[in-house]
Amino acid sequence: MAGGGPVRRESTRDARYEILRIAAMLMIVLCHAVAYLPWGLEEYPGWKGDAAIGVDQFGGQFGVSTFFMLSGFFLVDHPFSFKRPVKVLVQTFCYSAVCTAVMGLVYPHIGFLRQPNMPWHGVDLVFYLYIGLAPVINNAYWFITAYVLMTLFSPLVNLALARLTRSQALWFMCLAGFLSVMPFISFSGFAYNGLFWTTLVYALLCYAIGGWIRLHGRSLRRSPGMLHVLIYGVLAYAGLTAFIHVARGQSAVARFFAWKPRSIYGTLPLLAVILSAMILLALSRGPKHRSTLPTMSGKVVNAVAASTFGVYLIHQNMLVGSDVWRIAGRIAPAPSPHGIVQTAFVLVAVVLAVFALLSACSWIFDNLMVRPLQNLAARALDGSRAERFAAELSRSWMEGAREGSETNGA
Repeated sequence: MAGGGPVRRESTRDARYEILRIAAMLMIVLCHAVAYLPWGLEEYPGWKGDAAIGVDQFGGQFGVSTFFMLSGFFLVDHPFSFKRPVKVLVQTFCYSAVCTAVMGLVYPHIGFLRQPNMPWHGVDLVFYLYIGLAPVINNAYWFITAYVLMTLFSPLVNLALARLTRSQALWFMCLAGFLSVMPFISFSGFAYNGLFWTTLVYALLCYAIGGWIRLHGRSLRRSPGMLHVLIYGVLAYAGLTAFIHVARGQSAVARFFAWKPRSIYGTLPLLAVILSAMILLALSRGPKHRSTLPTMSGKVVNAVAASTFGVYLIHQNMLVGSDVWRIAGRIAPAPSPHGIVQTAFVLVAVVLAVFALLSACSWIFDNLMVRPLQNLAARALDGSRAERFAAELSRSWMEGAREGSETNGA
């Protein structure tokens, strides 16, 4: 997957983007560690709790927006194929099915992991089996569901980016970005009612930004450097934390707009989206040739980058994901609420340990089970009616792209 999943790419991959994938998943793991470790970090009083919620929201939104954006960056000028979403579906099914089996067959025999409603039976059994065996249509992983839908919509976004001028496409992206802010200045609610800003809109916006950077990034007169990225990142996080402080304190403004400190869609995701775009733009404006690492280092980075989706599918599984943090919380010492440095040190250590362990598990599971099934599915699609339709869709997109380039050139 161009956004960080299992699709194989050429053997020489650009280390800059592989490292960015790893950093994005680390931020997602950090987000969930803050939210789910049994230390109550987000319940700390005052600015400490606000800062913890800020890390949760800002880190998580940066991670997912980066994955969406990288997909647009690498797929905007590539022919569409159903193999890409099918491979994601196969990978998600494998992880979800195995996690469901572990939950049902292993957990009842381990005391501290046993759940109150186990063993499953009757309606509960049907419910969990249906979600576990059809996770994408049940939104068991919101990010995966949004990713698959984004991939299916990608030919339309590619065509739009090809036909529109640079400024026209930018205008539409700014309009879509405004939808993420609108709930905070209207009565549609802080917790997002999904009326305009949905996970699909979020994914398509980030995809379009990545594609726009690929098509127009080098034509810009100026682009952000890493110092600008660092300064913006610090200011954006500080601004988000201040916003959370206002919402959490339920000031008059917060009560007027019914703001709440947490939301399933994240708090002010546009701040993190802008950071992801700045980083990707800065990387894309670098040397045109691929940045490679020494052979052994490059192999490690490629392997870790390829395992990032597996890391997500394990620690965000609706059945076993919370137990990852429950176990980590049992092993790692709970930091003192008064020791900020100690808390940060222990938190980073736990995140790196969990990421490393899940990366190893993902690498093994992907090679033993997932990729062989993905290859079978890909071969089954070869020459199928679906792939013929995809080829026709790609031809239409390429014709539209040529017409757009001729119109814009004129």
